[in-house]
Amino acid sequence: MRRFRVVLFVVAVGGFLSVSTRAQETLYRLNAGGPAFTDDLGHSWRSDEGLANTGKSIARQRLGGGAISDPPYDSLRFDSAPAPELSYRLPVPDGVYEVRLHFCEILPRYAAVGARVFDVDIEGQRKLTAFDIFAQVGFRKSCVQSLTGTLVDDGLLEIDFYRNAGDPAISGIEVIATPPPIDFEVDVLTTLTGPTVAALGPDGRVYVGSAFGRIVAYELDDDFGIVSTQTIGTLESASSSAILGLAISPFSDSNPVRLYVAHSQLYANGGSCFEGFSPYSGRVSILSGPSFDVIEPLVTGLPVSNQDHAVNGLAFDAAGDLMILVGGTTNGGVLDCAIGGLPESPLSGSLVKAAITRSGFNGSLLYHETASGQPNQDQSDGDIVDLDSGVDVSVHAAGLRNPFDLVWSTRGLLYVTDNGPNHGFGDRSTGASSQESMSTDIDELDLIEPNGYYGHANRNRGRSDPRQNVHHYTWEWAVPGVFTPAITTFPSSTNGLIEYRAATFFGAMRGNLLAQRWNSETYRIELSPSGQSVSSVSTLPQPLRSLDLIALPGGALLGVDYSGGRLWLARPRDPALEGFAVLDVFPWRAPAGGGNSFQIGGAGFGDLSNTRVLIDGQAATLTSVSSTRIRGTVPSISLVPDRLVDVVVEVGARSKTLPSSFRYLE
Repeated sequence: MRRFRVVLFVVAVGGFLSVSTRAQETLYRLNAGGPAFTDDLGHSWRSDEGLANTGKSIARQRLGGGAISDPPYDSLRFDSAPAPELSYRLPVPDGVYEVRLHFCEILPRYAAVGARVFDVDIEGQRKLTAFDIFAQVGFRKSCVQSLTGTLVDDGLLEIDFYRNAGDPAISGIEVIATPPPIDFEVDVLTTLTGPTVAALGPDGRVYVGSAFGRIVAYELDDDFGIVSTQTIGTLESASSSAILGLAISPFSDSNPVRLYVAHSQLYANGGSCFEGFSPYSGRVSILSGPSFDVIEPLVTGLPVSNQDHAVNGLAFDAAGDLMILVGGTTNGGVLDCAIGGLPESPLSGSLVKAAITRSGFNGSLLYHETASGQPNQDQSDGDIVDLDSGVDVSVHAAGLRNPFDLVWSTRGLLYVTDNGPNHGFGDRSTGASSQESMSTDIDELDLIEPNGYYGHANRNRGRSDPRQNVHHYTWEWAVPGVFTPAITTFPSSTNGLIEYRAATFFGAMRGNLLAQRWNSETYRIELSPSGQSVSSVSTLPQPLRSLDLIALPGGALLGVDYSGGRLWLARPRDPALEGFAVLDVFPWRAPAGGGNSFQIGGAGFGDLSNTRVLIDGQAATLTSVSSTRIRGTVPSISLVPDRLVDVVVEVGARSKTLPSSFRYLE
């Protein structure tokens, strides 16, 4: 098995799901035994009164002879027998910390080697053994011991002093949050032919679609070993067999799983200019039954380019309606043989909404010529037709050239990755009948708003919406009400997109987006607290090199490598996994009526006899518990909160909260 590690040092940034907004933040500066003060660097130190369990204090000794006399070294806290050993209990968020202990021997009776000797434990681990301040630096000289890598997983930093000779003493304490490394171990999970997209089912299985119509379902154990596989060949013989989108409704449960599949016929007319009929071959179908051999056509007649721009990513909104990404058929709005010789049509190059929650939903798309009203299902005439009335499918947002993936995020915002144009594949439209040569442009991440226009021209829709006659480059400024630019850009071809919801690495990545460049980098996108803009973009040094990616329980990632015919598994190397940790919940939303299956990823769990899960304070029914996974069913509630709610895991006397991690649906 090929194995390598991904290591990225990061700075934590706040977000909607963020547990920790700390990055090299000093949580405590304590002047032991002395008053609060501000040092020469403007740092505020507080008194340690009330934070130490015992100990006497001596402050403001009159020092001379050029010795250090500035705080915190002009005071100390010590304990003397028979008092209890000196200790501190400092409330902190779970995380990794550097603890700096400041010492200065200011009492003449201890100004000798061996006069004051003590040990120091932090979080139960011996950090200083037989420590002698005078032996280290002499009399009235400062000494700082920087102790790094302290893991706190119970919200309380414990510092304990133990006497060997004389009385333990301390002059100052600093507690500094240290950002953990983002560290994944990446393995090949398995190999298969032509994988394109994947989805995690409510039954815990990973469903992987392919360019040839085959779907493989993988049952994984709690250590991500493959337990069983099911090959689903229902669409292999279909003319529209290329699967580029998979989704499962958050309103569905694991029995039975209903797979929503976006599938199309690629290169239907050979990939260049042609003579003859071109079908609207794009479809979204539901596969169900034990063998997934029951096909329910949901949306039919979607446009597909005469190349590889097709019906792509799928996602469900909070109401249960389906969002569908539909690729464009041109490079920049102008028909060209180099990209298949088809014009844009009523639904191409857009994010389409299928209102499947409507009673009597109609997703059978038919077209008629605008001028004559005659039926016309030939995509070659897509620029002169309208969509028939009476269907429950419409353009939600326009101007997307080849949008591959989308995320309905925990913020309630919708993000899309979109591929930019290429020089030589056709001109850019500058008006209803004007055009100019196209320059190659980069890819983008779009924050989608209803009725927004994101810059890829469509002259069909431009007949009633003139802004869509003009192609815009990524470097152009926003024009309110006309053109909305990307919130960030990537090199081409960037495709897969997920929200990372796990609290691994003490929440450093929680609420970030991850985007996958084809066969190359995996991008980490840190968003502003509102999610409306991008704070920073970085890359994992060793990428997943895939087309698509999804998140798995316990903060793991799965990369779908189309070119290499592999699934890459990336498991987090996280110091918190050495203890008790609650990392994520799948799925993160379910109906308020309860009964849907869920699983929680983490570490240090117990068993069915001593484990309890509360979702917004309501106890869930648990079906199985292992050290890294909890499975159960969602409890019902009568009043649906308009927010993400907490998930609490109790194992015996210990409790962990995954804040703002689950949403109930109406």
